[in-house]
Amino acid sequence: MHAALDVFQHHNCIVHLKECDSTSAERSWHIVLFNIGPILLGLWYRHKNDVDPIESLEREWLLLSANVVGTIIVGNMNVHHEHWLSSSETSASGKRLFSFCKQYGFTQNVRSPTHQDGNMLDLVLSDLN
Repeated sequence: MHAALDVFQHHNCIVHLKECDSTSAERSWHIVLFNIGPILLGLWYRHKNDVDPIESLEREWLLLSANVVGTIIVGNMNVHHEHWLSSSETSASGKRLFSFCKQYGFTQNVRSPTHQDGNMLDLVLSDLN
């Protein structure tokens, strides 16, 4: 996957520094320089029931996040977890992603359903306070 990211000069965002694509998932990573420092931005589409991209997410994030002030990961992640919105189920992939977030201090920031069935499949994960 090659995700296009248009970066404009704004009072908070200075420049898009770097881009790399995941070799194992439909995910791209971008380092964007903001006034608070470099932020790692992950753009991700995860196919339903595909657990491996969650494992590769952790490996990639650990490699790329060493020199940034924080991370934002956005996308259609196709996971369900009872603690995110009011999902009535927790999928194996939802459990794994929730565990990643808890272990590394990420919060899920979407507060309303993003799917017509009332589910929340599109997430915004961040470790920024």
